Amino acid sequence: MSRACHSWLNQTAMSIDRASAMVRASSLKFDNGDFPGALREISEAMCLNPGCMGNFLKRAIFRQHLGDHDGAAKDLSVDIQANPKGDAAFVLRAMPRLELHDFSGVLDDASEALRLQTQNTLDTLRCRAEAKRHLGDYLGAGGDASESIRLNPYKDGAAAAYCTRGLVKMD
Repeated sequence: MSRACHSWLNQTAMSIDRASAMVRASSLKFDNGDFPGALREISEAMCLNPGCMGNFLKRAIFRQHLGDHDGAAKDLSVDIQANPKGDAAFVLRAMPRLELHDFSGVLDDASEALRLQTQNTLDTLRCRAEAKRHLGDYLGAGGDASESIRLNPYKDGAAAAYCTRGLVKMD
């Protein structure tokens, strides 16, 4: 192996190691409530190792916590392109789309996540119920909210489903 090739391989390995350390640091910062610091760390890690597609999902979560719904949705779109059979990004992208009032997008994402048999059914059904309510499908919204409550009556997030169902009945 040539010296240049060996040097390039060493630099690449060092960049990947540094990127991995930065990803771990971003998680620690996020866990400690330093959302801007977490976003900086993960973004720099992505520059060092752009091939690690899973970091788009992590950065989207950080952006969502900072209120950057558009940036979160864009990162999740990249993750979905790389992994179209993964349900997590569809569920997570529905949430910023709800904040952006992209109700048809929420409906599409939540329905796809349910089709892929998401593990996060409560949030998925709740988001889809909210989208249906905003789109005027009150019967469908009430059905999704009721199904969410039936599946998870005491879990975190069930209160939001009860609220959605109540709003549907008022509409």
